[in-house]
Amino acid sequence: MIRNVLTICCLWLLGWGVVADTQASIIAANYLGGGDIYHSDDGDLVAGWGFTPSANLRLTGLGVYDLDRGGLNTDHQIGVFRVSDGANLAVGSVQAGTGNTLIAGTVGGSRMDSMVFDVGLSAGVQYYIVASYAESDNPDDIVYGDSAVTFAPEFSWDGYIEDFDTADIFDPMRINTTGENGDLGPTFTFVRDAVPEPTSFAIFGLGCLSAVFYRRRR
Repeated sequence: MIRNVLTICCLWLLGWGVVADTQASIIAANYLGGGDIYHSDDGDLVAGWGFTPSANLRLTGLGVYDLDRGGLNTDHQIGVFRVSDGANLAVGSVQAGTGNTLIAGTVGGSRMDSMVFDVGLSAGVQYYIVASYAESDNPDDIVYGDSAVTFAPEFSWDGYIEDFDTADIFDPMRINTTGENGDLGPTFTFVRDAVPEPTSFAIFGLGCLSAVFYRRRR
């Protein structure tokens, strides 16, 4: 009996882990159309945006927005950083063309790095995501606008990042807190961190212990 109870406990915990690992990833941002579109005409650019999760999340992918779904014009490096200490939490890349998988948006879509990430993003901690836009005769566009770009409700959009003096995403960046929603170029996918509440573990654990105790009393 005790062995059976312990087996059930282990299977329950394992099953929870499987559920957590099979959640469908959510795209962080979407372009609805309209707004303002810009790019760097005469030099390098690093662009992106800051955000703060309202719940614990797990970052699963990195990408760059392809506004017309026709393929990117240049290669891009993407990185996610923690604001408090500048720590790089994830870095990826996408290549020019249509080789990277497209996650369709309302208008355009996101070209995603083929790498699968598993990076924790903590509730209440501020982060930023940026991408490099190297000088090009045909640079990729970036879009912004309060009614043009929407973000997932699991985090707040905290401001935009633009640095026209570099294409190095590892240079220190500053989040500009004024302006309209957007600078949608770099983006990411995520899942909600499916860790059971401590009370769930406690109640289930008490149930297991009660079953063991009941067996011993008999």
